[in-house]
Amino acid sequence: MFLVTDAPDVFEIHAEIDVFDRESRACRLQFPVNCGPNLVTDPLPVVGRFALEGLRLDYVGYEGRSYAPTAFLLPGGNLAEIYDDRLPSHPIGMDYVTTTRFRHASGRRLTSGDYRTVGRGDAGLAERYGTDAPARMDRAAEELKAAVGRRFIVADGRPYVQTSFPTWMADPALGVVRLEVPAFACAPDRHLLKFGLTRLEEARAFVSAIGDGRWPEPRVLGVVEELDRDFDDRNDAAQICIAANAYLGEVFGRLVLGMPGHLVRAWRDLREIETIVSVGEGWRASAMLPDVLGLMDHAEAVGCVDPGKAGCGWTHLRTRLVSVEGVIATPSVPLEAPRP
Repeated sequence: MFLVTDAPDVFEIHAEIDVFDRESRACRLQFPVNCGPNLVTDPLPVVGRFALEGLRLDYVGYEGRSYAPTAFLLPGGNLAEIYDDRLPSHPIGMDYVTTTRFRHASGRRLTSGDYRTVGRGDAGLAERYGTDAPARMDRAAEELKAAVGRRFIVADGRPYVQTSFPTWMADPALGVVRLEVPAFACAPDRHLLKFGLTRLEEARAFVSAIGDGRWPEPRVLGVVEELDRDFDDRNDAAQICIAANAYLGEVFGRLVLGMPGHLVRAWRDLREIETIVSVGEGWRASAMLPDVLGLMDHAEAVGCVDPGKAGCGWTHLRTRLVSVEGVIATPSVPLEAPRP
């Protein structure tokens, strides 16, 4: 476990609110706020212990969340996700920033000139940005402080950051499956190469299937020495659906007019998968996998997708569904039943 004795008690991060100025122009105010980690005095239980490539990593549990040791190297000023108790599936800065990040609360797209750096004590804020602007800035500052306190803690003199457990990363090119921690992730979930900690054999089966016989016994790099499953909230089925939507949501949308009704409903559900997960209904994803395969079969059957030319994303998704998850596609003409 890393021991960092000079972790800062306070650091500066910019909070934000969306407003309109006196000319009715949409803009985003950014202002510095002094934040700090939550100091925890009670001993914390180890909820995960992992060894990978010479690195030993112990996770602790606090208030139902998992935390890993950190050197407090914060991700710059980009803390768009810090308010969200549900951690993103991708490391900050490694994958993408959601498009809503660049839109004003009114829906207008923000440009570089729409960002204004101000201070909470600046004179004339109420006159220029509305009488409620100072109070809104104070509330935003308090919310940011609370969010930082949830994301970063110090216990027994050691700093920790809230983060997901490692995952098993399948590497078909090298014929290996290795543990990968989120901070050092080199492939986002949308590449369909990641598996939850309890699914090592499924990860190995994926490597063997993609390798087409080259890797009958993929090597394993890394060891899960201890795992408290109550702190492991990874949902592979949800991640598969999110990846399928990222790859294929628009492709399926072009076919919607000729789709059977049940596939139209499946496509609509797939487009909403991130919202479904965000409201705590990720368990629905398992039932969506047969529909995802049915959508793929339909796209191939009507000639929209040539699987031989579609690329690795299409191959990974079909292999993951059929050879690893054991999914059977929804029948082309299913019995109609009322939706729950």
